[in-house]
Amino acid sequence: MIRILIVLLLFNFTVSAQEISPYFKNYSKQDYKGENTNWDISQNSEGSIFIANGTNLLTFNGDFWQKYKLPNPFTIRSVEVINDTVYTGSYHEFGYWIKDAKNRLNYTSLSSSIDPANFDNDEIWKIINVKNDILFQSFGKLYIYHKKSRKIDIIPFGNISAVYSFYIDDTLYITTKNNGLYNLKNEQIEFIEVR
Repeated sequence: MIRILIVLLLFNFTVSAQEISPYFKNYSKQDYKGENTNWDISQNSEGSIFIANGTNLLTFNGDFWQKYKLPNPFTIRSVEVINDTVYTGSYHEFGYWIKDAKNRLNYTSLSSSIDPANFDNDEIWKIINVKNDILFQSFGKLYIYHKKSRKIDIIPFGNISAVYSFYIDDTLYITTKNNGLYNLKNEQIEFIEVR
């Protein structure tokens, strides 16, 4: 009889546990007072989120929303938190945000050191951390920011249009719209033959 009672109690706890749903909360545009489109999202080690929201960088720590703007009015397309530094990319612009003594984010442009003629109507759609470098990928080029030397190398994609890049097993793969798959080797873009 005791065994049957234990089995029934365990069954009851199991059924009850399956009825519990995770908590979700939706936030409207009125909550965060931003724009309609959220292009990208990232999270830091403390759980705060960072959102590329039109011309805004939105931050949310679970209690409060904050809104930051770039010095220019361009749309922020990408955001990536790397070691508590927030990197963003937009039209003809990419750089990073760090907190000041008042816990506010301040922006530093990395792309301002590049000749504007190199941009060719570029927007930064993807940001990837690769060892000691930060990669900023547009449809036409890859901008490699070397953190140690603070130099930026530019690798053009040539006649291909990159869609997204992915860093897998120490290799950067670049997907294209109609031209196949490429990778980055010795700072050169190489086509990958599929057999």
